[in-house]
Amino acid sequence: MRVGILLRHHDGGRVRTGDAIVECLTAHGVRRFDFSVAFVTKAGVSRLASAIRQLVSSGGQASGIVGVDQHSTTREGLQVLLDLGVEVDVLHSPNDIIYHPKLYIVRTHQSATAFAGSSNMTVGGLFRNIEGDVRMDLDLRLPDDTAMLAAFDSAFQQMRVRTGSCRRLDGNLLEQLSDGGLLPDELTVTRALRDTIITRGTPGPDDFVPLRVPPAPPSTIPLVAPTPAPGMAEAPPAVVQAAPGTLLLMVMSRFDASHQRGVPGTPEVSLPQQSVLFFPPLAHGHRYPEVFFNVRVATGQGHFTERVRVWHRPAGRRGHTDYRLRSRAVVDELTPGGGDILCLERLPQGQDALYEATIISGDDPQYLALLGRCTYGDGKRWGIV
Repeated sequence: MRVGILLRHHDGGRVRTGDAIVECLTAHGVRRFDFSVAFVTKAGVSRLASAIRQLVSSGGQASGIVGVDQHSTTREGLQVLLDLGVEVDVLHSPNDIIYHPKLYIVRTHQSATAFAGSSNMTVGGLFRNIEGDVRMDLDLRLPDDTAMLAAFDSAFQQMRVRTGSCRRLDGNLLEQLSDGGLLPDELTVTRALRDTIITRGTPGPDDFVPLRVPPAPPSTIPLVAPTPAPGMAEAPPAVVQAAPGTLLLMVMSRFDASHQRGVPGTPEVSLPQQSVLFFPPLAHGHRYPEVFFNVRVATGQGHFTERVRVWHRPAGRRGHTDYRLRSRAVVDELTPGGGDILCLERLPQGQDALYEATIISGDDPQYLALLGRCTYGDGKRWGIV
């Protein structure tokens, strides 16, 4: 058995339990994924969804026990698990006893990796918060390691046989839990978390400094795809006019990162022509075709909503015309010199923004997976997921 500690640091460390779970799920020979967590949200599950879908579609199994107390597990999170083919049991105790474990196990025929600690299946637990988890790599050819895995399995089974508190989830039970007020919707949980952050944002008596951590990856994490060769084709408009919930990816250039705060110039990102179809239609404004909308920008210190402008810049003295996205918050998050991937993801209706923007730097564990999906070229490398 090999044991390690996953403890995320505020200094930009990339040790994230979510990345480690995705890596284990997509390894060769994986046949089963089990988890036991207190809270599940769609924002958390969706960041594991591609890996879980690959496991289930290849004949593997996935199952989990999820708590539905404290109004933190969302209806949408459980629905995504069911849609992925995960066998889900929910545990609820009507008194003040809370189901509160955080345990993940990924196994092949000869090995297993277990994570036990503080990380719920939420975006904060898997990717954002300062969490602590123990990682155990088990060699199932060794008796002690096999005994450890058997102990984990026994703990799972003991919870499931408590039939009065633990029940198999299906569509009917999901409706009952939702109608009974045990399952809030994702938007309610998101707003409550944001209100909490705003409330606690006032400095304390010692003026505590906010922690800064790498932003979570976008909710759609594609599995690593082959990197296309140079000379990529321009995307046809039909490809870009995608359904809500899709993701626009663009590799940032030196120009895009050149006008950060304190540097003269307008903070703008150049847009490939066809990528503009991803945004609301441009209309003739005061001088140029343009559209304004809100974007929630994920930064190392949290999320900030900003009103951005997409506009068509006419030909100047050099005869060059292009489209631009103007955003101070986005440009200030870019690495000088370029190379980051800007991810713009459509948000569900009812949010205070149309898109969420995340900047993925080159040292992020998900960078290569996202770069592999930038299959189009039109002034810069970009793609749609």
